[in-house]
Amino acid sequence: MSVFYVGIAVIVGLILLGGLFYISYMLETRKKRQAMIVSSAYDKITKYQRFLDVFPQGVLPKEIQLLLIEEIMNHIKTIKKANSDDARAPRLEEQAQQQHKDIMKLPNKPPVAPMVKDLAAAKEVQMQFKNLFRLLSFIGKTRKQHRKTINNNIKTLHTLFVETGVNVHRNIAEQAAQQSKGKLALHHLNQAIGEYARVDPKKYADKIKALRQQIASMEKLYKNQPVQQPEQPAAAKPEKKDRGLDRMFDQQEAMKARRNIN
Repeated sequence: MSVFYVGIAVIVGLILLGGLFYISYMLETRKKRQAMIVSSAYDKITKYQRFLDVFPQGVLPKEIQLLLIEEIMNHIKTIKKANSDDARAPRLEEQAQQQHKDIMKLPNKPPVAPMVKDLAAAKEVQMQFKNLFRLLSFIGKTRKQHRKTINNNIKTLHTLFVETGVNVHRNIAEQAAQQSKGKLALHHLNQAIGEYARVDPKKYADKIKALRQQIASMEKLYKNQPVQQPEQPAAAKPEKKDRGLDRMFDQQEAMKARRNIN
């Protein structure tokens, strides 16, 4: 009988150890899963906030700003649900609520394309617009309540994307025209047409037509303009003289002189 009870005790002990191992494994798995959820939520909050920060005020439509803030607040709720002890979540929630209030106070003005100083800055802003388009496409697929807002504003955002590139070319063309650099001005006006044509030539047909008329007027104006000579490079430092060559040239000149005398 004692062997029987010993066997039963061993089996029960193994079952208890297995149960403890399983519970420990499940708790560890849950902890890792919650950590992944929190990390993913923070990544998304950072990404959404970056779009609110990178574009100057007045560029993004008000509805899109509110959409991004709402998504930030949703992810903060996810963090608090996964880890109620997270210390950063309350602070981020307070900031998001304040941002929401500030955006609500903004006047309902149509958005305008950002003013950039050069082509490199324009390309950087356009890249941010492309990233925003991808983000909004993802949100539209996963959040049905936002689809209408996105669809109502996506055309406006595309226009802002195009106008960002067009404006910088126009500004460069205007500065070039003021400096009587006709060819440079015409080049950038043609580049502005290219910005429209690459996206939707039919949609921007009127603006393309206006730019072509401007180009035609400038071509008449600069038709007889003399071509500007490039600036002369700075005088190079005199090279070190080769004395052997000097002697050779001196001998040649002396021989020519003797032949002329004879």
